[in-house]
Amino acid sequence: MRRCLGAVTAFLTALFMFACKTEEKVLPPGTPLPEGVTVEKADKQGAAGPKRLPKATTCVSAAQVLEDGGDLAEGAKKQQLYDQAIAGYRQALEIDPKCSAATIRLARLYEKLGQMPRAVATFEQGLKNNPKDAAVWSELGMYHGRRKNFDESIRCLRQAVALDPQNQTYNNNLGWCLARAGRFDESYQHFARLFGPARAHYNVARMARHMGREDVCRHHATEALRHDPNLADARQLLESPTAEDSAVRQATVEFADEP
Repeated sequence: MRRCLGAVTAFLTALFMFACKTEEKVLPPGTPLPEGVTVEKADKQGAAGPKRLPKATTCVSAAQVLEDGGDLAEGAKKQQLYDQAIAGYRQALEIDPKCSAATIRLARLYEKLGQMPRAVATFEQGLKNNPKDAAVWSELGMYHGRRKNFDESIRCLRQAVALDPQNQTYNNNLGWCLARAGRFDESYQHFARLFGPARAHYNVARMARHMGREDVCRHHATEALRHDPNLADARQLLESPTAEDSAVRQATVEFADEP
C-alpha cells in the first residue's frame, strides 16, 4: 500500500510540475506545492521582466489531480493533498473570479469534507461574481437536493434552466427534483415539454415507484400507456409492482439517498 501511495504521489508531483511548466509562467508567492516540487528560478534575463500568473484552468487541472490523489491517500497525506487542492482552486478564483470550474470543484470538495457552510458560501460567491452562471446555479440546486431542501433546489435549478434552456442535464435534473419533492403534476408538465406526454408520465411513474407512492405510479404508468400503448417500460411498471429499474435509481440518487 505504501509503495502504491508513493507512486501516486510521485505521479501527482510530476503532473503538477508539467502543468505549471507548460504555461511557462510563475505561480504567486505562497502557493502550496506537493512535496518535492520546486519552482525553477528565472534566469537573469527573464528576471527583469514581469511575472505572469498561470491560467485559472491550469490551476484547476492541477488542483483536481491533487484532489484525486487525496481520494486515494490515507491519514495525514490525504488531508495534505486536499489542502493543496483547496489552495489551487482558490488560486484559480483569484486569477479569474468567474471561473465556474474552480467554484464548482472547490464547493464540491468542501462538501466532501463535510464543511457545508463553506460549500454554500463558495457557491454564493461564485453567483455574486457571475449571477448568470447556469452551471453554478445547477450545482447549487443539486447541493440543496442532496440535503433534501427541495424548494431551494427547485429554485436554483429553474434559474439554471432559464439561463440555458437547451441544456438537457439541467432540464432533466429539474424534472426529477420536482417529482422527488412530490410535485408530480409540475414534474409531468416539465417532462412533457421535453419528451411528450407518454414519456413524461412514465418518468413520473418511475420516481413515484422509487418513493413508494404506488398509487401515483400506477396512475402515471396507465396514462403513459394511454398515450403510447407500445411503451413496454410503462407496462412493466404495472405488471411488476415491486420492480424498480436501475436507471431511475441512478437518475435520482442525488435527491434520494442522502440521510
